[in-house]
Amino acid sequence: EGISAQGGDKQWMEIDKSGGSGDGNIYSFWTSYYSICYPGNFTRSTDGGDLYENCVSVDGDPYWGTMAVGPSGELYITGSGYDDGLVVVRSDNAQEHGSSIVWDYYTQVFMDGAMTSGPDVNPGGLLGQASIAVDNSSGPGRGNVYVLASVVRLTTGDPGDVMFARSVDGGLSFSDPIRINSDLSINNTQWFGTLSVAPNGRIDVVWLDTRDAPGFNDLYSA
Repeated sequence: EGISAQGGDKQWMEIDKSGGSGDGNIYSFWTSYYSICYPGNFTRSTDGGDLYENCVSVDGDPYWGTMAVGPSGELYITGSGYDDGLVVVRSDNAQEHGSSIVWDYYTQVFMDGAMTSGPDVNPGGLLGQASIAVDNSSGPGRGNVYVLASVVRLTTGDPGDVMFARSVDGGLSFSDPIRINSDLSINNTQWFGTLSVAPNGRIDVVWLDTRDAPGFNDLYSA
């Protein structure tokens, strides 16, 4: 009959596949402003989805975001922050059954832009959610944390560029952002950007793009 997983607007779920103590855990996170269990906007299931815990708040209050699990079972959440850019939050003990979840730290990530609604492409919605992925491969990038978002640029005024940043220290700090899309025009919109990491550590990015057909969208990848 289904089990209540709490929730609210822009809800996202992630499953721990690390093989560690939290393997199989289900994590769920959403925008706190629209939560049905305010002020909490995060819940966890440690029994395969038969029961979800009472909601707790997420430090830094990221919204419009997603989650990822690292190679040691550490949980990352990203989302838009109340300053320009993104927030990345990490918990090392969310994987431990019965634990009171501790958010070890959160980091403000400069993306040279802000997430917002997309009046030229999505008048009633967003340019996209913030996306986060972790390299769980056995290669040299293992443990790297990557974030990506479609943002309205601060420096150029572009209505939507796909911006990317990397952390090599577990989310404590991030590199300067780079633009993924090659389009240099400030009249086209690259939106709904998202990323993932392949088993060999390759980073894949996909987004919608108006550069070839104003008023329409083509799918681009990198």
